Formats: sequence, structure tokens, C-alpha cells
Amino acid sequence: ADGAASTDGRQALFLLSLDKAAGDAWVEGTNYFKMKVATPSSARAAALANPGVAKDVFGTAVLCYAGDTQGNLWKFDLQSGLNSTNAASAVKTSGTTPVPMAVLRDSANRVQPVTTVPQVVPGLGSGYMVIFGTGKFLESGDAANTETNAVYGIWDNLTNDVSDWQVGRAKLFARTFDAATNLTSGDTAFEFGSGS
Repeated sequence: ADGAASTDGRQALFLLSLDKAAGDAWVEGTNYFKMKVATPSSARAAALANPGVAKDVFGTAVLCYAGDTQGNLWKFDLQSGLNSTNAASAVKTSGTTPVPMAVLRDSANRVQPVTTVPQVVPGLGSGYMVIFGTGKFLESGDAANTETNAVYGIWDNLTNDVSDWQVGRAKLFARTFDAATNLTSGDTAFEFGSGS
């Protein structure tokens, strides 16, 4: 259909109404909702992966987290319910530009694509831990790629403070895994849930 494809490379999370009658037309804002993320930062096309979902105590999806092949982790806020207005504001923006929750790069500042579904678990005390790995094994050239990838755990404390968004390497606590001991270690002390 005309207008169905992105003309600027922007990806979107689509939520479809499963109770739509088979003969009814698809109408945005009525039986499907589209939440767009930012225009890709490079000429290479971006792809948004499937989302991980945070649920409230009633089992209702309230937040979705999805990565993309540009190394961004996006947060889609559905806590106020789903309608046209809420869908339009589900992704945090700076002005009119969507802002990712995290921007993932290796130590050489190379993009770390996120193609896996994030696992979302309640945080200790409040918020959610969003846990996911980076890397891509989708295109023919991916088998030869030897760039460093990682597993990340990012705590969403559910605030809208600018400092809590666009999390990058400087805001993370590095850990290494020792296969001989099955232990992780790192230079910086971090006690989950302590606020430090």
C-alpha cells in the first residue's frame, strides 16, 4: 500500500489489535499503532529487533524495549494505555528527535548491533532490568566479523531525567567472565539496588 514503507529509513514498533474483524480495514490509531524511532545515523539501513516486554502486576504490557542494528536500545512507554496520543509520545524525544535509552559502542567506538529480544525483569526495589546481548548473524558478511560484542544489563529506574537516557560506556560498570572459575569480576564495586 502507498505510504506503508519508510521513506527515510526510520524503523517503528507496530502493535496490532488481535480482535479486529477479518473484513475490517487496518486503521492507524484504531486497530493498529505505530511508534517510530529516529532516522538512522548512517547510510546503512537500520533494523529494529523484536521487543522485550515489562508487565505490571495484572500482566498488562506497560513498557517495551527493542534494540536496533545501529546499536541503540529503544524504550516504548505504554504505562498510560494505548491510544493515538499515547502511541505518538511512547518514545522519549528531545524536541522532535526520538532519543534512545542506550547507545552501544565498543571500546573503539564501533556500533554494537542489538538483534536479540531483551529480557526484562523487575528491578530490586523499583524499575526494570533490561538484559540483552549485542552482535548480528543475519547477513552473509556477519560470519567473518570479529568485532567485540557484549552482554548488557541496563536498569530503567523509570525516570525521565535526561541523564538517565542515552546510556553509553561511561555510565556502565564493566565486568569480565572467567570461564575457568565461572565468576565475573570488575574494577568498580557495584551493589545492585543500593543506588550506588
